[in-house]
Amino acid sequence: MVNYYVELQLDRSMSIAELEKQLKQLKRTWTSRVSNASSTEKRQEAERKVELIREASATLLNKDNKAKYDKDLDKDPAASAQAAPQQEVIIPQGDFTTGAAMLDLVEQFYDAGNYNQAIAVANKAFETGNYSVDLFRLVALCYIERGDNGSAFRYLNTMKSKYPNDNNALYVYAHLCIRLIPEHAADGYKCIVQLIENGYDDDRDIAALDAEYSLIVGDEALADQKVKNFLSKHGNDMVFREKMCDAYTRYADKFLTSYGGDMYFDSQENCDKWFNTVDHALKLYNDPETKKLRDDNKAIVGGRKLLTDNVLGIFCAIFYTIAGFAASPLVGIVLLALTVAEIYYSIVPKWMLHRYNYTQKLVGIYEVFRIINYIFAFLVKIGWEITKFIFRLIFSFI
Repeated sequence: MVNYYVELQLDRSMSIAELEKQLKQLKRTWTSRVSNASSTEKRQEAERKVELIREASATLLNKDNKAKYDKDLDKDPAASAQAAPQQEVIIPQGDFTTGAAMLDLVEQFYDAGNYNQAIAVANKAFETGNYSVDLFRLVALCYIERGDNGSAFRYLNTMKSKYPNDNNALYVYAHLCIRLIPEHAADGYKCIVQLIENGYDDDRDIAALDAEYSLIVGDEALADQKVKNFLSKHGNDMVFREKMCDAYTRYADKFLTSYGGDMYFDSQENCDKWFNTVDHALKLYNDPETKKLRDDNKAIVGGRKLLTDNVLGIFCAIFYTIAGFAASPLVGIVLLALTVAEIYYSIVPKWMLHRYNYTQKLVGIYEVFRIINYIFAFLVKIGWEITKFIFRLIFSFI
């Protein structure tokens, strides 16, 4: 049994609201690490953490699920005995007064998740006159992972002012703004324009960011055209295709609503848009994880399905309709109309069931008839208890 509290370093005494806030912060942190991992191993670890956070959110942010999980956790000695993983920082040997050594130390603190220490060492490096682009990039990433996009953007602006014509600095600025600081994506795009003017329009990284910005502002047609133009000039560039697959998949999140760390569909229109966008991404590059994400969601959406907790209510409605006709044709007709409506509004789209699984809420008329279900079920239960009492009374006399 996985101990979410230990694995994600969560305080078990936190309220559900506090856990939700912490899990959202963790999800933002590890999702950005997936995009910025420096090796396959680090990316796989980040992806594992994102999946773990998703599972923890589904369990810990529901009062009943959390109570059951905590009870099962206490019964599992192995899970209870798990120790919190330590973030090991390997201190490099040598003189830390050089720019290269301090940059290595900042990177190691960043990789270990010790962002405050990384920023402190970086500031020491700045004091010694080390203003390398890589140092600015790491400091910005530290602030982004701490959720402080404003400070990250200030450091990026400082870097840009020191290196106004450095192509590497312009790319770092554009990449972080467009991918990780969406409120400043337009500022990042200005650097893309400058890089293209400098003759980097054939660079796949620049082209991918250029097309992704078009997606961010909602111009899908322009993004598609930019992708086609690049592929027509450079053939079947699989690296570019993979980058654009990731970009379209990130764009698809725009059509999802966040709830407690999980994402769900909020309308049939957004459901259709999400699938269309992800299908488009897979045509560019058949990424296994994107395909699995699409297939998993396809398994729970599309078509209409009976809400299982409405079955009893529908049975009760039919029962009362029969009883109504036995009592009076007029009463029977009224109850029949109600039963037909009951059945119709109990058959909801699966995308709505998906949302219901996370929020425990339906909308409008569905919620009304769900309340009617409970009333019918309550009345039948009372009737059944009265019937049992009468039979017991009869048998007691016999």
